[in-house]
Amino acid sequence: MIINPEQVINAIIALANPLIKEKIQRNQTVIKLLQQFNLDPEHPPADFSGVYAYTLVEYGVGKPKPFLELFRQEAIKQAFCKAFDHNNPSILLSEVDAWLDA
Repeated sequence: MIINPEQVINAIIALANPLIKEKIQRNQTVIKLLQQFNLDPEHPPADFSGVYAYTLVEYGVGKPKPFLELFRQEAIKQAFCKAFDHNNPSILLSEVDAWLDA
């Protein structure tokens, strides 16, 4: 059996095309959102609130709305900051549990 390299390459491109297109669209969406909120896509802001907002835009695209709503809560944001400052993720997890219970 003779394998035609051109056919192999075309098959790989056909499979990769939707993945590449999705990745590019996500990047375009993220960049547009960052620009809309005056967050420079090249350099995230230096303050915690700016970095938090930047991160939600960067990693929140395509995530379920309830997940994003959770991280929109001020108590969750403050717990995230405290957990980050103390290098202790259990602070955030405890606050998320308390918020979900309420």
